[in-house]
Amino acid sequence: MDLGYGDDINNIFQALELSSKEKKVTSMYSYQAYTKDLSLTPLYCLIFFIVSFLINKLFFAKRIANIDNKNEDLQNFVDNAGHELKTPLAVINSSLWIMKEKKQFDGNLIDKSIKEIENTNLLIETLRDLSNITNSSKKEHLDIGKSLEEIIQSCQNLAKSKNVQIEINVIHNFFLETNKNYFTIFFSNLINNAIKYNKDNGKVTISVLRNNVVIEDTGIGIPKEKIGKIFNRFYRVKNHRDKEGFGLGLSLVEKIANIYGWKIEVFSEEGKGSKFIIVF
Repeated sequence: MDLGYGDDINNIFQALELSSKEKKVTSMYSYQAYTKDLSLTPLYCLIFFIVSFLINKLFFAKRIANIDNKNEDLQNFVDNAGHELKTPLAVINSSLWIMKEKKQFDGNLIDKSIKEIENTNLLIETLRDLSNITNSSKKEHLDIGKSLEEIIQSCQNLAKSKNVQIEINVIHNFFLETNKNYFTIFFSNLINNAIKYNKDNGKVTISVLRNNVVIEDTGIGIPKEKIGKIFNRFYRVKNHRDKEGFGLGLSLVEKIANIYGWKIEVFSEEGKGSKFIIVF
């Protein structure tokens, strides 16, 4: 099942690649003028090209949205994606200008720029994931308990950094015919959220029952009136926006669930935590 954006997102990315080719000559002239004035080193040039590429993507995505203003969902999607792209671009831009004014490298600013470039790349890859997930992908006979233990291991570094304990209880193990990669994306997002929105010295408990998995946390919880919105793309609860992320993880979760016919039930109370029940 497609949530309605798949083809549009693919069209956007195809158009962005075309835009990049069209603007190659213009970018080269801009680069020559820029380097002539500022005498940039190879590292500056590399960052400049990356920033130019991302700006081209943002600009062309906005143009695509303007082509069909009747499609309000696509317009909102592109506006939100553009907003998410502007933040790392602003950080990179300010870092470059600070180094330009000082006329010297700053390791911290370079590291910050690299981190923002990685975040932007992650955002683009996540958008691609949203557009590419289909029910035709290869399925495997997965041992649910074992697969979840592997995912938990990959989440341990985040858990340690947040001082959160993860516990898994395999009460009734079972096997599931599904795509392993999508299964991993699905539960990695849910478990990472349970860690990220937890309290210091908090706990995440994962229970494998008969044909369902329950993920409970002792976190900050979700306001009752907001629970119905948490699967919307780019949606983030207002008082949770200091947390890292793009607000796309639960969109991936919902799309995978819809494709395979899994049911997600959410129970949450502010200040006490949340419970996600996944019924297969």
